[in-house]
Amino acid sequence: TDTGVGILKAGLAYVPFDTDLPAPRIEYLLQDSGTPLIVVDDIQRLPAAVDPEYEVWRLDEILSQSQIDTNIAVTQNHSTATHLAYMTYTSGTTGHPKGVMVEHTAMIGRLYGWDAVFGLFQKPPTILQMAGLAVDIFLGDIVKSLTTGGRLVICRKSDLITTDVLYQLIEQQHVTFGDFVPVILRNLLDYAEQNKVQLNSLRTILVGSEAWYGRDLSRLQKRIHTDARCFNIYGQTESVIDANSSIG
Repeated sequence: TDTGVGILKAGLAYVPFDTDLPAPRIEYLLQDSGTPLIVVDDIQRLPAAVDPEYEVWRLDEILSQSQIDTNIAVTQNHSTATHLAYMTYTSGTTGHPKGVMVEHTAMIGRLYGWDAVFGLFQKPPTILQMAGLAVDIFLGDIVKSLTTGGRLVICRKSDLITTDVLYQLIEQQHVTFGDFVPVILRNLLDYAEQNKVQLNSLRTILVGSEAWYGRDLSRLQKRIHTDARCFNIYGQTESVIDANSSIG
């Protein structure tokens, strides 16, 4: 999260990828995008097959430098609204992933679209970040929270699949906003029903990526606050994360 925010604040663009991908896929993404620099949190997770010609920076080494500037105030950069913000890859229809380039202006437009629906600036959210780095929803969570004066609560992958821990995280951090995939939300509902507890803090629940059924919505409505709203959302990478939503 810190790396992505830092890159954008510096006026640069980034290409997210998961180091768990097969080495040939990573090599393709690097070559296709023309990425000159790789930033990793753990060099050991970068496949050995990746061309050694790439310049690689380790995040822990960068953060350990004594002269590092920790001031997060906006500094001068030469980027404009039409400059590239990020490039992310879809599965593609030709057998190769397809890179989608998103400019700052598109991201800003999406932010104001979210605000019109969710009221982000009126009541800044506390968002639970569940999406992986390589998914554009990851950046969406950052933008929804940090540009509106909200909070971003990082959910580790291990916590996401350990439902009792996930529930405690949501309640203890007073999470008000979550963008869920159906299977995670169903597991959370199973836990809430079995333990006879409520999802008291949640006020905006987004569900997308897979089919979401009316029976699941009925279960959810019994476990959330009467002021909470649930949205079934959908959007392609090309449409900048979310394209449409339906309130439940």
